[in-house]
Amino acid sequence: MKKILLLVYLLSYDVAASTLREDLAQLSETVVQMKHQADEVRKQSYAQTLVKKIWPSAVEARDRLKVFHTAAEKVRLIAYKNMRFEGMMNRRPGSLYGLSELAEEKYSGLTSTVMWALSVATRASNKATNLSGELDRAKAAKDWALRILQTTDHVRAKIYLKNVIYNLSFYKKDVDKSIKDAATLRTWAVRELSRISDLVEYLSSDNIEKRHILAYKVADDYLADQTEVIMEIYEEIDRQYKIREKKILSEVNFSMDQARILQLNVNMMEKFSTGLEI
Repeated sequence: MKKILLLVYLLSYDVAASTLREDLAQLSETVVQMKHQADEVRKQSYAQTLVKKIWPSAVEARDRLKVFHTAAEKVRLIAYKNMRFEGMMNRRPGSLYGLSELAEEKYSGLTSTVMWALSVATRASNKATNLSGELDRAKAAKDWALRILQTTDHVRAKIYLKNVIYNLSFYKKDVDKSIKDAATLRTWAVRELSRISDLVEYLSSDNIEKRHILAYKVADDYLADQTEVIMEIYEEIDRQYKIREKKILSEVNFSMDQARILQLNVNMMEKFSTGLEI
């Protein structure tokens, strides 16, 4: 019975060893897949810098400029109508006519600046470019957004000054809204340039390779850590088996010794019985 039990333990030990080999093979395959994924990510990262497409931010820049141009043109038309209406009755500079004339002139300059930027943005929104081209577009967008803000600020200063001189209060709300919209436009352009710049930095060759090396290191560290865990489990199984093996062999040897002693006693008894019969 003890020998059978030892055989069972031996078979279990063989199964454990086989499982160990399977676990190590599966672990190796997992690490190979991890490195393959790292290779694919690197490949896709390089491809992302080269692919040409129409960028959503280019389309948004165009649309934002359209909205700003429409609002500025609306103020210009109001000023033009006021100037025409007031001009029929009173052409005095220190009146609504004078302020309207100034507002129409300044907003004409502003809408011209915006129209120029809009034409550039419209071409960009219809042209597919790679990441490098998008960075150039974002830089240009920030530049024209700053120019529009500066122009709008100039318009506001002129209109505010004339209102003070004439002791009037016309077009202040309009120009305040324009400056607010221009500031929002510039903030958006700066944020977009920062986002694209970060993407360019992220997809630079150096950073792509650094991430690839790091991914490989993670895979190798995972292999080392998991191999150590698996081997510790196997070593514990091996230790437990040897303890059981030693114990069972000791019991088997003891049983065999007892059996031999018993057999000797039986033999001696038989000889003794035979001697008595003679």
